[in-house]
Amino acid sequence: MTTRAELEIQAGLTTLLNGRTCTQVSLGGDDALILDFDELQPNLEGQLAGAIVLVIECPWRIDTPDLPAVGWEDDEEDVAQLSTALIGGAVEETDVRRPGFDLTLNFSNEYRLRIFPDCRAYYSDEMAGGALPWQIIGRDVPEGSHVLELPLG
Repeated sequence: MTTRAELEIQAGLTTLLNGRTCTQVSLGGDDALILDFDELQPNLEGQLAGAIVLVIECPWRIDTPDLPAVGWEDDEEDVAQLSTALIGGAVEETDVRRPGFDLTLNFSNEYRLRIFPDCRAYYSDEMAGGALPWQIIGRDVPEGSHVLELPLG
């Protein structure tokens, strides 16, 4: 499957986020931001994971109605603390903008998460090596839609 086709699959999966509540925010390896939605349950590694998980491995920013709250290049401690503002908010709207597959999530608590892939390697089958800037995974994602295979339980 081509990288562009994988991105289109992920864009289609964004509708699964609508109406779901963010229940956990964590930092992963390589500066990844991970958002869990809905009920947390232990995965195969014994860690709690939501029914839907959004894994972000590219630039992102969380905005309030008036100003940016925190972004991907801020201090790790600030990111860990300030990104938790999304917890408890339900996704009211998702928007994917092409050609870059920028993703915006509007939350019920008036926060907005903006994700903007910034590297042309994400769109090139030869350069990306299967890497996607963001993706939606989890136990509520239809079988066969996962690009990244994680032990989610």
